Amino acid sequence: MSGEELLIADSADRDREGLRKLFDEQGYVCTASRDPLEAQELVRRKFFPAAVIDLDFGATGGGIEFARFLQQTSKPTRIVILAGRRSFEAAVDALRIGVVDVVSKRPDQIAALLQTVKR
Repeated sequence: MSGEELLIADSADRDREGLRKLFDEQGYVCTASRDPLEAQELVRRKFFPAAVIDLDFGATGGGIEFARFLQQTSKPTRIVILAGRRSFEAAVDALRIGVVDVVSKRPDQIAALLQTVKR
């Protein structure tokens, strides 16, 4: 997927930059945001074919709200939610609004995350 645009939305600096580096190395053109308002503005100005959103983006559970905004603003964008904690309810909510997948935010899930985004 060389050159594909990817939005990374994660409030945690270390995680966000790690994701950016991971996807940059895979050939994606990454735009990363640590702030939900900034991310909303980015989505209003530019189309992203895919987005990786931390479940706790901005606030606990804020990733679902941002994913909902993204779905309403840019329907074709494919969304993957990263869940740092186990939350069945949040995963169900995410899938109901149309995200592609919910991937656990753990080092042993990096291959699954890459495969999901590639898909």
